[in-house]
Amino acid sequence: MYSGNNSIDVKRLRRDLQNQALGAYFGGGIGPALIDAATVERASDDEVIRIAKQNGIDLRRYMM
Repeated sequence: MYSGNNSIDVKRLRRDLQNQALGAYFGGGIGPALIDAATVERASDDEVIRIAKQNGIDLRRYMM
């Protein structure tokens, strides 16, 4: 899990990333977005945080 001073709500972050990917797929027909949703589902907590950072997600919104 996230090893910073604050804890990240990875469950909520994962759900939001999946919803974002699925929304892109169903809204625009973007095939890779569906694959991204599956990747997020299988990812470890650390990988979810890395994916969020790569996508420019502000992790402060997920601090508990």
